[in-house]
Amino acid sequence: DLTGPENAEYVKEALEDLGHAKLIEVGGKKILLFQNPIGSGGKGEIFLGITASGKMCAVKRYFNPENSIGKESALLARCEGSPHIIEQYASDEEYLVLEFCRYGLDALNY
Repeated sequence: DLTGPENAEYVKEALEDLGHAKLIEVGGKKILLFQNPIGSGGKGEIFLGITASGKMCAVKRYFNPENSIGKESALLARCEGSPHIIEQYASDEEYLVLEFCRYGLDALNY
């Protein structure tokens, strides 16, 4: 939820860093997608998005979507409700919209 005062500075910095945005529709949900990637991997790139309800989300766009999105979407659907797995908001043939997690595994101190 981006409406809380504790997120104000983070959101302001993110908006300044991420530049241009476009409105996309994924699985019937409107997402404001910032066009500069915030991460990438071997299968695609991750972008910051904001849902119509104001929630920050991660939007994954695969380099080869026909081989990956369906598999990951199905796996996340099976894990739905787990407090240890991020929530899937929407998906289509190009994008996978996920709950935004500000910290990655590298932030954990073992």
